[in-house]
Amino acid sequence: MNYDCLQLNTDPMLQSFINREASTQKFYQNLEFNQSSIDEVANRPAHDHTEALANIIEEEMAPFGISKKQQENLNKLKNNHRVIIGGQQAGLLVSPQYILHKVYTTFILQKEVKEKYNYDAVPVFWIAGEDHDFEEVNHTYVYDKQHKRVKKVAYKPNLNVPMSVGFYEYDKKAMRNTFTEIIKMTGDSKIHKSLINDIYDMIDDNTYWTELFHAIVHALFKDEGLLIVNSHSKAIRALEQPFFERLINESEQIDQAFRTGQDDFNKETNTNPTIETDTDMHLFINATTNRELVSSTTHDNQELLKLLKDSPHEFSNNVVTRPIMQEMLFNTLMFVGGGAEVKYWGEIYKVFEYLDMPMPIIMKRMEFMYTTESTTRYLQDNDLTIGNDLKQRVASKKQAIIKKEIDNNVIKAIEDIREGITSLYVPLHKSIDKEKESLVKSNEENQLKQLDYLERRYKLEQKRKVRKELNKLDSICDLLFPLSTLQERKYHMFEMTNKMWEIPPLSYTTDLVLIKTL
Repeated sequence: MNYDCLQLNTDPMLQSFINREASTQKFYQNLEFNQSSIDEVANRPAHDHTEALANIIEEEMAPFGISKKQQENLNKLKNNHRVIIGGQQAGLLVSPQYILHKVYTTFILQKEVKEKYNYDAVPVFWIAGEDHDFEEVNHTYVYDKQHKRVKKVAYKPNLNVPMSVGFYEYDKKAMRNTFTEIIKMTGDSKIHKSLINDIYDMIDDNTYWTELFHAIVHALFKDEGLLIVNSHSKAIRALEQPFFERLINESEQIDQAFRTGQDDFNKETNTNPTIETDTDMHLFINATTNRELVSSTTHDNQELLKLLKDSPHEFSNNVVTRPIMQEMLFNTLMFVGGGAEVKYWGEIYKVFEYLDMPMPIIMKRMEFMYTTESTTRYLQDNDLTIGNDLKQRVASKKQAIIKKEIDNNVIKAIEDIREGITSLYVPLHKSIDKEKESLVKSNEENQLKQLDYLERRYKLEQKRKVRKELNKLDSICDLLFPLSTLQERKYHMFEMTNKMWEIPPLSYTTDLVLIKTL
């Protein structure tokens, strides 16, 4: 297995963040990946509830079987070791691939922090089980080798799930059928074979959507020591009750801080808002039934506080308060997020200031792409390189291949005949009665249409001669940039060509990592 690094980022704001420029860093409390920042964050006082939090995580991971490394990390968490944390919605059967890439980044950073800065952080993955947008998590994409196209595979695509996905009980038969469809497309390679039967068993053994997601992630990374927390957990929500109380009581000030800070951030970084929300309270209720966004115009604080006291598990955060809740809950050294999440944190910087809360060190997650040595050689042979403009260059390459097959003498002969027909009809147009003009015109048009058909058919037949080569170029694009985006943002993990449970032996980088297998 070989690795290359590619620079594909085209976002000026993210590039400024990656370069740790002062104009951007001020929105992240001037923290970066160095000894000074790590010492500053590591020496902060720990939350009083940390041991209670660790006990909840341990209890909820126990049914999945806690490995030796996981137990070691649970003990570290109980002893106030800070965490390196990333999270994601529970995408269908762990999809798309960048979910695993967040986990990879967490472990790579954990290793570097320990080796370079002598701090032993705990790797944590946060499952956003409170999310209610089922249409975002009910599907994945695979490459259909038979029909040579990107194919969407969905679990019950017309199903409406109004509650938080963490409380949704999936249909086991439908889930098995969905997984079978994925395997039919991706194949049961030696890499995946050991997982396939396990996942079928997990589908049968679990009940809730995020529970199944948890089981698969746990199976992949338990031996590495990953701790997994479900944000929709009733025990976690009970622990968060006083934090929700503060968010309710100070919702007006929090919203004002958010709006002011977002405006500052967007003006300074010359970006459009990443967070778009009309609410002024930034919370949801009714997580178990029909999740509802809270607003001061529709909900009274006293009513909300009573519901919170009776049923804290009915509450959840929106995009503004989710990072706040994470920091109220965990002692965080680093947060690992994608490009949009990096912007989220910048846009809410004033909320942290208002609440007098420190931020963790914000790290952009690593990006990965998978290919084979044969694909790499094919690209080289065709003078192509992997980049954001690959699709355009492939289109140009295809046009050149087709053009090479077209005999210009044939096209010239057809054009000469077309001009000849037009010339031959000129006298007829002049001499025919006006009443018969339409008949002549129709006849001429039919003759010209036959020539147009001849030209199109000739080009099509010539194109068919190189169809295999053209299809190969299209398949390369679809494998590397499905639907014109990075494969990690669309494809299911079974499209990965490596052993997905093995952390790549790499250093942290903000370049895209190209993993090449045989």
